[in-house]
Amino acid sequence: MAELHKIPEENIFKTWEEMAKKEKFADAVIIGTQDQMHVEPTIAFADLKYHILLEKPIAITKEGCEKIISSIEKNQVLFSTGHVLRYTPMTQTVKKMVEEKVIGDILNIQHLEPVIDRK
Repeated sequence: MAELHKIPEENIFKTWEEMAKKEKFADAVIIGTQDQMHVEPTIAFADLKYHILLEKPIAITKEGCEKIISSIEKNQVLFSTGHVLRYTPMTQTVKKMVEEKVIGDILNIQHLEPVIDRK
């Protein structure tokens, strides 16, 4: 990927920690670490004033979510969570059924994924 997009060697990192040690050199980051690893890099990059696109879930605990939101607000950076379920077979099937009106007219859809408080 680095070669395809002509990314300079000094901007290629093995870990997010390596990148977070470098002076800010972009406007935004995409964080796609494992779910249980979202809190630390999100806070680190918010503190560096990067705008952030974070793969869902924001965090796996209520406390983690609160820490991230607090950091985003403190640093006044743009923040969004990406929900990538659109590419799953289940979601594609539902989309096809809606488009083909197999299940009738849709008035409202709510898809929830609850966060479990693991205290």
